Amino acid sequence: MSLSLGLHLGHCPDAEPFNADLIFSAAIIDGGLDRITINGNGYIMAPVTDRASAKVTVETDLTLWMPNATRSFSMEGFILVAVNVDPILRGNMDGGTIPNQMVRADFYAGEDTWFFYMGKPRMEYTSGLDPRGSALLDLEFLQADLKGYLMVGHGSPTQLPPMHPDVYDIFEHPEGDYEGTSATAGRQAPTPSSSGFAHGAFIAIRSDIDAYLLYANLAVYLGFDMNMTKRGTTCAQTGDLIGINGWYAEGQAYVGLTGGMGLRINILGAERDFELFRLAAAIALVGGGPKPFYFTGRAAVAYSILGGKIKGNSSFTMNIGERCSPLPGDPFAGVNFFEEVSPSQGATDQFPGRSMRVKLALPVFEDLIIPNPTYDNNGDIVDSYDLKYKPILHYSLKRRNTNSNLPFQPLYWLDQNEKTQGYLSPTSALMANTTYELYLKVNAWDYQTGDTLQRRNAAGNPIGKWKQDTTIVFTTGDLPDDLYYFVNYTTPLPNQRFFTQDDNIGRINLSQMLPQNTYFPSSDPSGNFQYYVRFTNLDTDESTEVPFNYLVSQGSNYLSFSIPNLQNSDYYVMQVIRKRPFNPNANTSREVVGYRKIFETSMQTQDQNRGEEATTAPPRGSTPQTEESRVEGAGEQESKSTSEFLQLP
Repeated sequence: MSLSLGLHLGHCPDAEPFNADLIFSAAIIDGGLDRITINGNGYIMAPVTDRASAKVTVETDLTLWMPNATRSFSMEGFILVAVNVDPILRGNMDGGTIPNQMVRADFYAGEDTWFFYMGKPRMEYTSGLDPRGSALLDLEFLQADLKGYLMVGHGSPTQLPPMHPDVYDIFEHPEGDYEGTSATAGRQAPTPSSSGFAHGAFIAIRSDIDAYLLYANLAVYLGFDMNMTKRGTTCAQTGDLIGINGWYAEGQAYVGLTGGMGLRINILGAERDFELFRLAAAIALVGGGPKPFYFTGRAAVAYSILGGKIKGNSSFTMNIGERCSPLPGDPFAGVNFFEEVSPSQGATDQFPGRSMRVKLALPVFEDLIIPNPTYDNNGDIVDSYDLKYKPILHYSLKRRNTNSNLPFQPLYWLDQNEKTQGYLSPTSALMANTTYELYLKVNAWDYQTGDTLQRRNAAGNPIGKWKQDTTIVFTTGDLPDDLYYFVNYTTPLPNQRFFTQDDNIGRINLSQMLPQNTYFPSSDPSGNFQYYVRFTNLDTDESTEVPFNYLVSQGSNYLSFSIPNLQNSDYYVMQVIRKRPFNPNANTSREVVGYRKIFETSMQTQDQNRGEEATTAPPRGSTPQTEESRVEGAGEQESKSTSEFLQLP
């Protein structure tokens, strides 16, 4: 049972400065409060009657999960902020889900984990996606790109992001040839993360001026990043844990400037440009501490005056202290392999015939190359060698409070070339209304040692096999009354138009997890059952029943039957029915045969001669429905009922 309450809020006496709609919802399960949800939208500088004109729009969603037997209390949600002060300022965050989105903030608080993310640093400029909050400022003569992020709690990065490529290019080519460089060299490994704090901002200001004789184009870049996180890194120089009890702070700040100025003069009817000067300059400061403390500084400048009559370039660096060089340790530090598992922790009323879905951060059962770079005091990569590992996924399923693992079908991968998303399917349906434990574990083969990857202590000595694991506890619901959720595909197809009758063999392909004794019992205490496929003409209500063969072989589980002669261009319902043979002793006045429908679908017949538009069915031998569509879209098939079909012309 659920309860909902809607509220309309507004500033008094005029609601234009701020107004909002909020919905409070509560779900009650088994007589107890299961969750509370708060969601809604807020509008700033907009009347209630014209919210589309709001200068600032806020969308929020918050869910409080109450503790129960399988989970503890937790809170999660997000906030979206959109800005549209047209034409001066508007949000333009990559991947935004609402127009003019400036930032998305995600937060979570549970028993062992909490975080608040308002954007994330851009660790890879070549990816094309910038996860930072973003806005564009346009003042006609000046444009500015504003970027920023704030991360607090678990999952904060332990590395500084690369500086903006335009600033990096000035350092690499101070003479002014700024083509073909990248600020992301060597950053191929996953970004480690830990608990802590990370914050950064960046602004790029560009201005083009064309005023009578004078023209100029200037670009200024300013950025900073900092983090303070708890790390488990042991420094090779000292053999000690980095920082104070593993807490270490790093930061960087940088400025870049490029541009030029000149005169545009009309000589003998032709317009000519005379460059007065061109300048490119950058400075960057990077540091970290304590234990070890280090500080580096870099600067570069390139200039050209009077069209190159006077020109030059210069650069310098300075170094104090030394960076921590980590001992070889966990190559997957900061990587959470289990990005998503379905069913989720504490899920209830799960379909007993469902498969379990797992989405991994990195591929498994294949070799993974992780570059291991060596940095100098400037933070530049001076050497790198590859480490090779093979992550391996292990899994098991059992009823809670038992020790026997249930057998599985072969693991089904959505993409055999990149094993990151797959389905785990038991060989038979789970018991109804029963609690299960799904255990997932990843360990890795270490090609460097020829053995399973080991965990290591601060001194670098092995202390046991490395692993990441998780246990998902979920509870099943009732078995459905009919076969819908166990059907993969049928011939004829559901709601098929123009079914050609030369396709005279029908088929209903079933999930291998189908509990046969539940849906196809041979008898019950009242007597035996008989099973048929019934075809009913929706125009005349005339029915024809045909027997079927139930075949189970080589991973197949299906019903096969001969399709009877049907009237062309008519609509039919195909049903799988269970009924009892006629018993003359039970009723001597008239013949009554009771039946129970256990599956139903529909189609329209067509002439036997096959034309270009004769059928919408796939060719024989086409690929059956995938495990993903069978599990995630099972309810869609059930919704296409006879009543919906009757609405067709």
